Amino acid sequence: MTSAENKRYLHQLQEKYNKFHRAPKFDLNSEELYCVCRRPDDGELMVACDGCDEWYHFKCMHLDKKHKDLVSNYYCEFCDQLFHKGKTLWKRKCRLPECYKPAAIDPTTGKVSKYCSEEHGLQFIRQYVLSKVEKSDNGDSLGDLFTQCNEGYSQFETLGKSLPVFDKGKVEYSLAVKEELSSIDMELGKLEEAEKLYTGKEKYLAKLREKIKCLDEVLSNEIDEKGDGVNEASKKGARGKKSKKTKIDLCGYDTNLRLLGKDWIKFASTERYRSVVNFSGEESIDSKQALRDLRLIREQDTQDDGETSESEAENSEQSAMIDQEDTIFQGLCLKERRKCTKHLTWHSIIADSLDWKLAEVTEKITKLKERKEKIKQAETVRQWEEWTAVTKIAT
Repeated sequence: MTSAENKRYLHQLQEKYNKFHRAPKFDLNSEELYCVCRRPDDGELMVACDGCDEWYHFKCMHLDKKHKDLVSNYYCEFCDQLFHKGKTLWKRKCRLPECYKPAAIDPTTGKVSKYCSEEHGLQFIRQYVLSKVEKSDNGDSLGDLFTQCNEGYSQFETLGKSLPVFDKGKVEYSLAVKEELSSIDMELGKLEEAEKLYTGKEKYLAKLREKIKCLDEVLSNEIDEKGDGVNEASKKGARGKKSKKTKIDLCGYDTNLRLLGKDWIKFASTERYRSVVNFSGEESIDSKQALRDLRLIREQDTQDDGETSESEAENSEQSAMIDQEDTIFQGLCLKERRKCTKHLTWHSIIADSLDWKLAEVTEKITKLKERKEKIKQAETVRQWEEWTAVTKIAT
């Protein structure tokens, strides 16, 4: 692109952004509008920009839907070309041509594989080999050859992986070796506790996400049946037209996710932790009670923020006060997800952080175990050498 063409492109993009920025945020039915096309959320695949936090349709951004799992960090054309906030990053695609899943990351080494799974790796190799060679010299098919050599190869692969056990007496470790092994065991104990903590936190995060999704679905259905306007958008628009299905989309951030070390271990023994990790889905939610609790909690929060009118305050005083900790919403942020600026993209941030920490701890554990095994193997070799030397002298 020449300098003149680039200048013309940026000018057109600036005009497009100005038009997008001036466009209304809500339609006549009070439904929030998204993307450059300024349409409400109708279930079409969208992606959030990490630069401006706006949501865009894949189609409008000329993104292929089959690449939806490969987006790592997305920046819209405005944040990228106009404001230079960042460039879109993509995860490495599985090498198998027909698969559009991201390549797997080894939890022990942190290295990125070429495939999303071991099965797809084998499938790719099979396809590659079969595309290069049709038949062997003796006429056997490749499938027959794989079957014939598989057993022998497996035996060859395991050959020499372990040393023979020293069975000529008791292996005596020196004081220095004993101290080193003891130090490794202590460090392993700490790392395994950390691994257990991060694994428990990952489980809690996954079940919390499941719980929030179920609450969103149950509350949305209950509002549609009951016609209770908990959301900002009402069931009827300004012209009396029936709006689309009401959609509850709670932020759901839980402050307990900030707990570390002993504080998290203490929390993991509480009833609240168990109630989340043992969450059994929609059948465990009383939709009518949940809707009443959500309405009362939001009324109380509005009154606490000083945004309640005198008439609303009188109605709130007449309503029964409610403690959020005694409801199914205990510990959760109940703001609308896309309007909660305090907890933007909290789930992906915490999930990525836990993945990184768990991979780091797992790698350290693996290296320590390998080091411990090498020390033991060295002592076994030493014992065999001593025994062999003594035997030769005796004979």
